[in-house]
Amino acid sequence: MIICIIMAKPKLKLQYEDICMDYVEAFLNKHGLENKFVNWDIIGVSIFIDRKICSFNDIRYDIDNDLNVGIFESYLLSGSYCFENYIKSIQ
Repeated sequence: MIICIIMAKPKLKLQYEDICMDYVEAFLNKHGLENKFVNWDIIGVSIFIDRKICSFNDIRYDIDNDLNVGIFESYLLSGSYCFENYIKSIQ
């Protein structure tokens, strides 16, 4: 059993990284951004998009909740530190 878990770990890590990239790709497409300016700080944690650092959780929240385009941009300009709280404050 332990051998199966050890062998599955690299596969799970790759699947997780693929899922994170799928979210980022959906986010970039949604917001009309190019992926040539995207660099992960830590995959699944934070990412640099067009010279701005974004939390992966914020990207996931935006995609999962199908927020209107423009909300994320106004959040970045607001200086707020929590995307979910920012969304609640503008509703």
